Amino acid sequence: MKLILSENYVYIGVSCKMRFIFNTHFFCNLNSYTWLEQKLHQIALSSQFMREVTFDFENTNMSTLNELDNHIFITGLARAGTTILLNALYKSNIFASLSYADMPFVLAPNLWSKISFKEKDLELKERAHGDGIKVSTESPEAFEEVFWKTFAEEEYGELEDKFRVYVGNIVKKYKKDKNAKPVILMGYYNMIFQYGDDNFLNKCKTSGVNGLIVVDLPWPENKDFAKKCKKKSIYFIQLLSPTTTSKRLKKIIQNSHPMNYFISMLSTTGGKLKVSPREILKNYNRIKKINPKKEIVIGFGITDKTIGKLKSADGLVVGSAICKEITRSLNSRQNPVTNVGKLVSKLKYKIQ
Repeated sequence: MKLILSENYVYIGVSCKMRFIFNTHFFCNLNSYTWLEQKLHQIALSSQFMREVTFDFENTNMSTLNELDNHIFITGLARAGTTILLNALYKSNIFASLSYADMPFVLAPNLWSKISFKEKDLELKERAHGDGIKVSTESPEAFEEVFWKTFAEEEYGELEDKFRVYVGNIVKKYKKDKNAKPVILMGYYNMIFQYGDDNFLNKCKTSGVNGLIVVDLPWPENKDFAKKCKKKSIYFIQLLSPTTTSKRLKKIIQNSHPMNYFISMLSTTGGKLKVSPREILKNYNRIKKINPKKEIVIGFGITDKTIGKLKSADGLVVGSAICKEITRSLNSRQNPVTNVGKLVSKLKYKIQ
């Protein structure tokens, strides 16, 4: 989905992939830098030759990410709140951006992260604007202005191609730094069929989807689609249940991708746990023995009361408990983001 709010002010592009945030403000405070750091900044930023060399070296020696088309552009008058918006989006861990840690070699963020010996400084200090906004070396900032200063005089086509490469470099570094979690989509095959298998998988690939759970496409009917997924390096996650026979289990796991989803009980999502955690783990271990190298995650009935007893599993799926917390928070006029964060922290604590 793409939405243009105003041609002169804001363009928003939405997709499932990692995106890049642009902010029109450019700021660098050299007052807190040592003499040596100031000289390094002068060498890196003042020389057109040095900027071009670092950019070319990054693209020659560091692989980049392609097909990154949907981004958010933030622009506005001074003191209009663009930095606050930039920080809010960046903290969601969905968007990528340059940060103060990328200075002064902002045209080679991956290269600089490898050779820089400067330790991360997470202490927040008020920036030189004197506007009360505090930043650290890991705070996002609009240093991409260096790119425009370096290449703005080139033909538009060449400039656009270089900018796409530059965005890919930044996204790559962000994903590496943030240890981005895999994205798994869950749904029904009818939507995929209507869209077309190949079209759907191509879109998943370019959007950064890592896996699929198609609940109404069981084995062996899913074999052809699962092969298509494998060609795109997308996991097709098979469903297993307590009533699946041993013979069928072996065949499914033999043909499965590295991860499988074990439905803990015969129920609908969000239902109360009708069997004991001990019985669930018994079935889980029976499945796990077939091929210990395959990951088995458990879903259905996982709450803060049951999760601790199932922590020996490869993974645990919590969905309905989070949806219920969102509903409860909205009905109570509370912040659902804060409350869900607390629930997730509680769940993580119980499986440590």
